[in-house]
Amino acid sequence: TTTTLAPAELAINISRPVLCKAPGCTANVFMTLPERNKDNRTCKLTVRINNTDFDGIGAVETVEWLQLNGDNETISSMISGTNPCQLAQVQTEIVSNHTSEAANVSWDSNTTWIEYANATLPNVTVKSTLIRDSFTLLDQKDVTATVAGGNLTLSVKISEMVDECAIDGYLLYGIAELVCI
Repeated sequence: TTTTLAPAELAINISRPVLCKAPGCTANVFMTLPERNKDNRTCKLTVRINNTDFDGIGAVETVEWLQLNGDNETISSMISGTNPCQLAQVQTEIVSNHTSEAANVSWDSNTTWIEYANATLPNVTVKSTLIRDSFTLLDQKDVTATVAGGNLTLSVKISEMVDECAIDGYLLYGIAELVCI
């Protein structure tokens, strides 16, 4: 008996975080294709990072390079954005008139919410939303030949001047997604 798998069952989807903490650091991401049905597939890689300190004001604050299995790749978007911690893409709203609590900070990978008491209006809490841009470094790049051996090493390096506005302590914070069908 021969079993034929539907295309969705044959797809290989691998997602890995792209993270590093120090100024000038390099994130190294390793992906291994499973042995089953790894031949005769088309594999595409997408790499996205969130904006931390890529404003370039007074310094070179950028992704210096991206490599796949040690080979330099052309990055699809130039990194020039804002520093979301300094340049307030901030929306502010009154949350409550009945609170005396101190600041409460919460976030996901793209947005930070900060709630704090308004110093000039007693018993008023203000909520500020900090919006982070994201950058696509590679967008569905065909890496079929690169992963033919079953492994992919992705390395991304940021410049020394990317030194503030980290996300969970990471100055480089993103995701790599490999899809093979």
